[in-house]
Amino acid sequence: MLNNLFNSKPEKFPKIFDTFIKAADEKHILFYFHDTKSQEFAEELGYAGRIKSFDGDYLHVNSANFGGLKGNLYIKGMVDQDIKVASDGTVTKKVKVTLKNTGKADGWLNAVYRNWMRLYVPKGSKLVDKKVYRDFKLATDLGYTVWESFSLTYPLGESTTEFTYELPFKVREGESYKLLIQKQPGIDLHIITRLNGKVLEEFDLLTDKEIERKI
Repeated sequence: MLNNLFNSKPEKFPKIFDTFIKAADEKHILFYFHDTKSQEFAEELGYAGRIKSFDGDYLHVNSANFGGLKGNLYIKGMVDQDIKVASDGTVTKKVKVTLKNTGKADGWLNAVYRNWMRLYVPKGSKLVDKKVYRDFKLATDLGYTVWESFSLTYPLGESTTEFTYELPFKVREGESYKLLIQKQPGIDLHIITRLNGKVLEEFDLLTDKEIERKI
């Protein structure tokens, strides 16, 4: 890669730069510097992979492959958020994570995808219901409540994990509901967000995404 870069013609530099920036924006490249000022600059750009603090609703889905070979090559993930705001301002959310294993088993690249998933939500969120395969655990990390669980996604199959919970704050009529969804580096997800039964936004989560809507 470095050889190609240093031996490229000058007219190719803009394309190389654009490709580099796109990869950094989408968290396929992360930066860590021993120099404090350089590290602060990388974090300001969002290129350091840090979990951010946020004044509002928050969601971060983090998956780890445990012995599923190179199954991430074939995994397609979708997150369906169903958000309901009651008349008293209580916010209840159901987050459904669906993983589809689009590849056949070959014993080399793809097998049963064994996933340890962590769902980061606002600290103090109250769990109402859950549908997990096994090994559920409640934790706190980096200023957030975290729900952890283990799942299996078989080749050419799919798995679902669901959490229903209440946010630790209310959003009353006339106020704005704010949400930050942070992307896991190296992982792309398709996001569907519904608010009181209507689709608010639908998109591929390529970068961190903020959503705001007045109630």
